Amino acid sequence: MRTLLLALVLALPLRPGDARANEGVALGLEVNADYRLENDRTLTFGNGGTLRLGYQYPNGLTPQVLVTGAYWSGDEGTGAARLDVSGYAALGLVGLRWNVLPDVRSGVAPWLAANVGGGLLGTSAGAVSDMQPGLAVVAGGGLDFPIPTGGADGIAVGTHLTYNRLVIADKSGVAQGVTWLVIGADLSLVFQ
Repeated sequence: MRTLLLALVLALPLRPGDARANEGVALGLEVNADYRLENDRTLTFGNGGTLRLGYQYPNGLTPQVLVTGAYWSGDEGTGAARLDVSGYAALGLVGLRWNVLPDVRSGVAPWLAANVGGGLLGTSAGAVSDMQPGLAVVAGGGLDFPIPTGGADGIAVGTHLTYNRLVIADKSGVAQGVTWLVIGADLSLVFQ
C-alpha cells in the first residue's frame, strides 16, 4: 500500500505556478573521506571522489550513471619488516537519485540515491599486488543547498553520507567484500 501511495504522489503533476526542481542534464562532482568497515586496521581511512551524470525530471527523480573511486594507504610491520600497503576501489554504477523536496525555493534539498554496478578492488603490499572484479552497491543520501542564480540552470553545494559495498570472489571462489562509509562534499549542476 505504501508503495502504491508513493507511486501516486510521484506521478501527480505539480499545479501551475508551483516551484519545482530544475529539469535538465544533471552533473555532480563529489570529494569524499572514506572509512573502511573491515577489521583491517592497516587500511582504515582513505579518500576518493565521484562523478555523476544523469537527467533530472521536475519531480526530482534523476536516473544517473556514476564513476567513483576510493584509495586507502598505510604501512604494516616495524623496522626492516615494514611494508607499504595500499588499496583502491574503482566503480562504475547506474542508479536513481531522488530530490525529496523538489521545490527549489525551499533552501535545502534532501536527497536519497541507490546505485548498482561493477568495480575493481586492488591491493598492494610491498612488491606484491592484486586486482579483482566484483559487484558494487552504493546507497545513501545527503543535503544540497541550492544557490540562487537568477537563471534557469541550477547550482547546489551539499554534503552526503553513503554506504559502499564491493563483493568479489577470492581465489578459492568464496564471496568476500569490502565495505566503506563515505562522507563528503558535493557540487551539483543542472543544465536546462
